[in-house]
Formats: sequence, structure tokens, C-alpha cells
Amino acid sequence: MWQCPACDEEIEHRPGELFPLRHVIYRCPYCRLELVFDEDYARFKVAPFPTSVPPRPRRQRRGRRPR
Repeated sequence: MWQCPACDEEIEHRPGELFPLRHVIYRCPYCRLELVFDEDYARFKVAPFPTSVPPRPRRQRRGRRPR
């Protein structure tokens, strides 16, 4: 079966599949790492971090009140 590269815990993929899907992110039930399947090495590896962070909405500044 397929194992987490960090803790060697068994990773379950969908029933009936011979191999885990390539672009699906799986999560280790023990150490909670996000993993993707590497077809070149036929094992899981840690999922890459997103390359860009979505922009945060800017808050509207309130004008100062006159005294």
C-alpha cells in the first residue's frame, strides 16, 4: 500500500483505483501532511506550497473627523 514519506502511515486512496490520482491532494491521517502522488517514483511526496497568495481585500480608510 502507499505510505506517508514522513511517518510511514498508510495513506488510503479511493477504492478501486490501482494508483492514487496525480493531481489530487491526499492528507496523512497521522501527521496531517498534505501529499501528492509522484508517478516518476511511484510514491507520495509532500505537496508543494501555493506559489502565489491570493490578495487580501483592502479596508477602506475612514477620513478623520474635524474637531
